[in-house]
Amino acid sequence: MHSRWRRNLSLRNVDKLLSKTSKKLLVLELDGEFNILVYGELNREKIKLLGFKIISLLGTDEQEKQLTEEIVKTLKDFPQKGREVFISHHSLSLYLGRFTLPDLPQKEIPQALSWQLKKVIPEKEEDIIFDYLPIKEVTDREGVKQKNYLVCLIPRREIENIISLMEKTKLEFSKITVSSLFLGSLLPSDLDPQKIYAILDFSWTASILSFYQNKKIIFSRLIPVGVKNLIQALGISIVYKGNHLSLEPEKAWQALKEIGIPETFTEEEWQGFPLSQMLILMRPELEKLSTEIIRSLEYLSSTLKEGNTEKIFLTGIGASLKGMAKNLSNYLHRPLEELNFPVETELKISLQEKAIISPSLGTFFTIFEKNINLLPPEYRLDTSSIRKIIKSISLFISLLLLGYLFIFIPKSIIYKKEINLLKKEAPKFEKLKEIKKELQQKEEIKSQLLQGKFNFTWIIQEISAVLPSQVTLTKLNIKDIRNVELSGIVFAKEFVENIIAEMMKNIENSKLLSEPKLEWLRKSPEKQIAEFKMNVRIR
Repeated sequence: MHSRWRRNLSLRNVDKLLSKTSKKLLVLELDGEFNILVYGELNREKIKLLGFKIISLLGTDEQEKQLTEEIVKTLKDFPQKGREVFISHHSLSLYLGRFTLPDLPQKEIPQALSWQLKKVIPEKEEDIIFDYLPIKEVTDREGVKQKNYLVCLIPRREIENIISLMEKTKLEFSKITVSSLFLGSLLPSDLDPQKIYAILDFSWTASILSFYQNKKIIFSRLIPVGVKNLIQALGISIVYKGNHLSLEPEKAWQALKEIGIPETFTEEEWQGFPLSQMLILMRPELEKLSTEIIRSLEYLSSTLKEGNTEKIFLTGIGASLKGMAKNLSNYLHRPLEELNFPVETELKISLQEKAIISPSLGTFFTIFEKNINLLPPEYRLDTSSIRKIIKSISLFISLLLLGYLFIFIPKSIIYKKEINLLKKEAPKFEKLKEIKKELQQKEEIKSQLLQGKFNFTWIIQEISAVLPSQVTLTKLNIKDIRNVELSGIVFAKEFVENIIAEMMKNIENSKLLSEPKLEWLRKSPEKQIAEFKMNVRIR
């Protein structure tokens, strides 16, 4: 078994180094005999690779048991705090389709797509799981707005097998997706956003060809040719120099890793196996892959009317094989470019390993946006106990809210009304305070001009002292040396008489004032004030 795990031990305290915009993610790629674990963080559209492991199950009898053990062993080195876990699944049973629907309410879209799927998928509705991704808005010839959707469908039994496997590993995850669909974010930043670019994820079980415009997916399809097909082809027996030769899967994979795709004419050998014969054995699979790529290009431009594809990029396990891009270019009669997305890391990683894990990196960009999730809703909350806790908390919060509504809300409404009324009268109050200050200044001048034994400054101060807090004077008229006429406003909606009575009692208890006599009192309920005039005797 070939597997490797590398991790930068100096990053154990990585939680302290992450910014608020970063997110740690563990991606587990399940792809038959070839599985990959990638651990890293996404920070401001940059990926930092913290660790990876490649698990090959070739030649293993109990593949599920071996895979479980490898995953469990690897997870011990992962910090669990603050990370999300996504599962990416590759399968020949995967169906990718593009459908057009009229502009519908969000809740009606799943049912409408389900009806469309019945026309092309023979499986019963309860036996499949599908999710969709809005692609773009379009307008038909009659000017009606429509929307295109990418639909990803898989048999329910495969998803349940994944869930069963993860229960054995005790790995908690929140999503089952297909990483090949989200590689647009890995495209070079200097590409023309108006043009179409394709990415071929040449994986183990199959290949997925996806087309992107402005880094957003517009079409994708599965091609049933993977690296596994090349290895199976190398297992066919040939006669060479009088000997019957064939390569076992492990040997075939070792040969591909070491020599890649041989040149057309060569007399070299690998461990006694002629390289020219290797190419002959693999040629039917490579031709099949190339034919399906050409058909997809034509379907996109002719049937879907999306236009021509500017360039094709190659990634995945197939991209790690030397000479693969060049060989496919010869079949397609157009260049293929290896997808090389810059990744920040302190790990030692070869170009081959980087090509293998590249599809997993695209999944990092799906954390913060809508994407495919094939995990059934009933599994997204793991246990009934969690649901019970959430239900209890919801009930408790509901009771608290009801109590708040019955106890605090009525009072808060009353207080709010009073505050609003005071706010309306506040400008008037401020203006009256200014008038009061002006009157006091005038009386001080009068007191300086008047002759006699009385100090009118003291009198004005005494009048201010006897006023209740709700009363403000609007006019102070000194009739003679013994009599003062007071005019003012009472800021109150109720108990105005009590406030006036309090003022008169304060005057009677004063050392300078006496004999208060209320001339008149006018209430204004709509304004919540009362005006008055009162005569006061100076002792």
